[in-house]
Amino acid sequence: MRTLADKAKVSQVYRTHFSRLNMKGVYAGSRYVGVGVGHVQIGHAFLTRSACDPRSSRQVALQVLHHHLEPLESIAKCVEMNWMAILVGPQSCGKSSMVRLLSELTGTTLHVLPMNSAMDTTELLGGFEQADIFRYVEEVGTEVKRFVKHIQRSCCVNRRP
Repeated sequence: MRTLADKAKVSQVYRTHFSRLNMKGVYAGSRYVGVGVGHVQIGHAFLTRSACDPRSSRQVALQVLHHHLEPLESIAKCVEMNWMAILVGPQSCGKSSMVRLLSELTGTTLHVLPMNSAMDTTELLGGFEQADIFRYVEEVGTEVKRFVKHIQRSCCVNRRP
């Protein structure tokens, strides 16, 4: 959630609609991080861990800080469920560092695509050209006609009475 007001509104809507089900309330995160040989646990998110090189080419050693735990768990849960995570925040607030930290914890290679507001969807998704196979057939037919006319002219010009 983007702001504290958003979080408060979601909590209020949750209590309004689910209070009669005797549920515990909105999940606030367990603030637990466990790193094992084959798995990483961040709250209720479990991710497999690849064999990582401790001498990887990172510029700055990243550390798990207390205030990272809730957003890190949310990102990890999105990754676990193969959901797209959208991180929103002001410049230099730690969005990229959070993803780099998760990448380091899981031992996976992170590929970075720098983005800005001027990017177009074609830069993200790639452009495409509709394929029309008959266009190529027409091009070959046109080329054959041109070649046949050339041969006919050559035969007519070279033929002497």
